[in-house]
Amino acid sequence: MKPKLTIHLLVILFLSISIGLLISQKQQELRTRAATTTKLYFSPQATLLKPIEKKANEEFSIDVMMDPSGNNISLLRLLIEYNTTAFEATGKNTFVVNTDAFPTIMEGPVIDVDNGVIFITFSVGAERPKAIQKVTKIGKITLKAKKAVPLLASTISFNTKTVAFSVNPNDHAYENVVGSAEPAYIAVNDGEPTPEPAE
Repeated sequence: MKPKLTIHLLVILFLSISIGLLISQKQQELRTRAATTTKLYFSPQATLLKPIEKKANEEFSIDVMMDPSGNNISLLRLLIEYNTTAFEATGKNTFVVNTDAFPTIMEGPVIDVDNGVIFITFSVGAERPKAIQKVTKIGKITLKAKKAVPLLASTISFNTKTVAFSVNPNDHAYENVVGSAEPAYIAVNDGEPTPEPAE
């Protein structure tokens, strides 16, 4: 066999092995990447066409919910925005954490009343078995409807900087697993506030 032919065959063999290893590595990387399937939403759920209805000057609460969808959530950083034209914060009870699910509050809650932002970071603590694996109430938001907003439903929504971290065996540290975040649609109408049901 000629030396030039041998060199060419060696180069082709080397390139084939390198490409094969690269493809294998990429496939492994895809298999081990955390699943961005976790869903955040508010309860009761509503749509733009069928919003939750509230009266001007009415104080109301909605639950913040999370569906891990296969992830094991250990830490959550929430940034929730609300329309300051339609709603106002109610003080220290504006956001109350479900401490049964997330006993460790790391930051906040910080309520920015001028811009309508609620910020809080919390975790399940150091024990991995406590990671959230099923649909869970994260906390409760309480706001006051300020005035009617004709023809429009105002929103309470999750900012895109909201993140959730999972501790599944193949998950990378600090890889956001939030796949969807649905807003709450609330229509504020004129009239007397709806009385709260007796407990």
